[in-house]
Amino acid sequence: MSSLARFAPPTQLDALRALLAGYFDGDKTFQTQLERSLQELQQLALPELGQLLVRNTTPAGLRRSILQAVPGFDWPEWDTPLIAMLQHEEDPALFEEGCAALGALATRGALSGLERLKSLRRDPDHQAILEHELEQYLPQEAFDACLEAVRLGRANPKRAQQGARRLVLLATPEHLEALQEAFREGDAVAGHWLIRILAFLPGVEAERLVLELFQQQLSAADEARQLRDFLAPLEPLPEKARREPVLAQAEARLLACTPAWLNELREATTHGSRSPAPDLTALQEEAAGPLRTFLVTALTCLAQGRALGFHALIRDTLATLPGRLLEDARRLDDLAGILAAKAEARLLSLEQVLPPFEQAFQANLGGTVLRIAYLRLLPCTDQERLDRILAEPDPTRRTQAIEGLGAREDDRLTPFFFKAMNDPVKEVAQCAIRQLGKLASGFPGMMELFRSGQTDRVREAIHFFSENQQQAAVKPLMGFLASDAADDELQVDAAHALGHLGDPVATRSLLAQLHGGKPLALQMALVEALSRLGTTEAALGLLKRSEDLRLPEVLLGTLKGVLAAFPSFEQPLPAAQVPDLERLVQRCCEGREGSGYWLGTAAALDGLYVFEPKLYQRLADAFTQFLVDMRQKSNWDRASHDLIQGTIRTLSRRAASLTSLEDREQAILASLASLSETGTRRMPVLLRLYEALSDPEHVFTEASSQALLAFFAKELVREDLDFEEMDLLCRIAEHSGQSAMIEPLEDLYAHAPNPGVQACARKALLALGLTEGDIQRRKPIRTILLFEPNAFFRGRLLSALESSGRTVAVAATRLEAQALLAEQSVDLIISEIHDDRGDLWPWLRGKWQHRRCRYLLLSTSRHDHGPLTGIPWLIGTLYKPFPMEELLRVLAD
Repeated sequence: MSSLARFAPPTQLDALRALLAGYFDGDKTFQTQLERSLQELQQLALPELGQLLVRNTTPAGLRRSILQAVPGFDWPEWDTPLIAMLQHEEDPALFEEGCAALGALATRGALSGLERLKSLRRDPDHQAILEHELEQYLPQEAFDACLEAVRLGRANPKRAQQGARRLVLLATPEHLEALQEAFREGDAVAGHWLIRILAFLPGVEAERLVLELFQQQLSAADEARQLRDFLAPLEPLPEKARREPVLAQAEARLLACTPAWLNELREATTHGSRSPAPDLTALQEEAAGPLRTFLVTALTCLAQGRALGFHALIRDTLATLPGRLLEDARRLDDLAGILAAKAEARLLSLEQVLPPFEQAFQANLGGTVLRIAYLRLLPCTDQERLDRILAEPDPTRRTQAIEGLGAREDDRLTPFFFKAMNDPVKEVAQCAIRQLGKLASGFPGMMELFRSGQTDRVREAIHFFSENQQQAAVKPLMGFLASDAADDELQVDAAHALGHLGDPVATRSLLAQLHGGKPLALQMALVEALSRLGTTEAALGLLKRSEDLRLPEVLLGTLKGVLAAFPSFEQPLPAAQVPDLERLVQRCCEGREGSGYWLGTAAALDGLYVFEPKLYQRLADAFTQFLVDMRQKSNWDRASHDLIQGTIRTLSRRAASLTSLEDREQAILASLASLSETGTRRMPVLLRLYEALSDPEHVFTEASSQALLAFFAKELVREDLDFEEMDLLCRIAEHSGQSAMIEPLEDLYAHAPNPGVQACARKALLALGLTEGDIQRRKPIRTILLFEPNAFFRGRLLSALESSGRTVAVAATRLEAQALLAEQSVDLIISEIHDDRGDLWPWLRGKWQHRRCRYLLLSTSRHDHGPLTGIPWLIGTLYKPFPMEELLRVLAD
């Protein structure tokens, strides 16, 4: 049986949350990724985004990105979070962008929201912004002119939107017929705006109207799809062969096409009869809907003897149908979005909305909006409809439906996901497993299956534990693995799952089961699981257990697992284990002359890091001899030769480097000791240090690593160094390859005196293995200085902070804070913006510049200090009084 999946892909909602949590300023791909996620989730994403918009501690750049996405996903439901945000927004730029996003919705809810904000935000700046947005809704033309502007649609989208805003105020029930006609005749862009006007038209039963329009559009879209399915097989047929299928379809679809009428038409066309063409009057009355309209037109062409027109009609219809179907899907999506919003507001019942939604869903009509609208309204207890979703023949659509239902994160859907886990398509079943893993009821239900004793049920449960990283399953899996009654294949699955869960507590249990008497598949699974744990205990346990193993493939896997736990000279294999490792290497190669085990062993030894130059030389000699022997074989190939040759070079270089290590280390330490504080002699010494560390085979001992780290910790905080020295220091840190250099470089990046130095630090951090997101992401906050003059609020804050498990120092005055920071720097200062001595901002900025704190959180009752934006080390501003949950949420972010 194949092993379980190594990585469980996140659900769509997980992916959105991870994207939002990983936001950092300057991420050029963020906006595209956000919009792609919104396209998949539609309104299911709104709770996550709305919460971030309302929270004033959300980074300004992230809020701006969300606001920029609103016009492209202009759901009417945006008005609630946007209005809540704008009621308290202090940043003028964000307030203006938020008002523009709200105004772009072009709904009565958006208009009333802007009017309400105008009565709340009375200062001149906010009033000016709101007046500008409200002006977009003021009619500057008559109703007919505004309607014509909307009807321009995609020919002039900007003008269409302007017309729609003005129609919000102008449209009355008297205009109902004109609006409906414009909706039917306009393109998708015009329909997008007109449906919003119709849906919220005062004094009209708008809900019934929108439902009727949806049903009409659904019927038309379904006929267009049937027309496509009918015409597609006709395209490759010769001209004469196309006539009979059209006549047969007309007989089935059109009441006027009786057998006698059709025979008369056949006589007039097929056999060249001179009898007159049949009467077309009754036929014309049935030209409604795309399919029937096509049939009537086609019969007219045949009856009038226009054979070329008949074939041109088929060709042109096939060419225009894709655009027509796309237009229909967009219209259905617009109508579905409005209907879903009205159903959630209880203006329409589910009994009215679900049948047409299900009809569209089953026929695969409409787009993502309609699909998500149906899935988010579908009751969790509607078993019949849920079963019909699982009966959908297209596995891609089944997966999409499972994702959409899973994004609701509703425990009542647990039985549905249990059924979906049995889907015959593996990818669909895995999707259901991941969704079930997000539900609180998922794990208990799976534990019941795990204990059922039924092989298939147990396998499903193990797969579930692995896919969803269920750490609570580690101990039950350990007990199962140790059970003699367990099926061998299930034990293999359990071993893979324990490795995937990655809990070191499973190490002893896995080692206890690993011995030569076990089946090969189980031995390999146990070795792989221990290798995945990657701990010293697991690696050394593998090395010890290898003495009892015999099969060469298991021995090779063991060697790889041992070396994986010691990935560099910063984490080398202990010298005491060198004899055991050398014996393992020999056993991997014994008796396998010319086979893949020598090659596999050679590839694995590229990851050997140990302070034993003689071992490297012995291994290099052994592989050299093997290479000499193999060159004489007729079946030896060039690729194998090059692999072995590369391993020999690597082993030889490391042997030579370790042999001269003491001399090179002394030279580096001497360079560090001779470096003067100032003067022209500094640069030559730094250049020599750079050249020494640029050697790819240079090895660091503990002594040289500590000396280099101390050197950098001192040098990188100096403010008197010029750019050239800073640049060279960053390049030295980059070439050192030492992870210990990351922290001082991060500190330099955060406090860089200019963009040039910041760019040097960033380049070095990227070279040391950090990603752009790692560099920009906020570091963990463990130590806090609470600077709060108000005794009552100080007590509340202290109580909340202590409950979070962080180390907190408290100061009531600037002098107390100064003394505490002189003793120890902190990760975060929580402070007022004013104290009894005046403005605290210069003092706080000085503490950050002198590296006494990493971040600042303002906790203030003052609104008159003006917005503080574009300051990366300011993680937020909380205005008193605020709930302590808000404070803890900021720290968690």
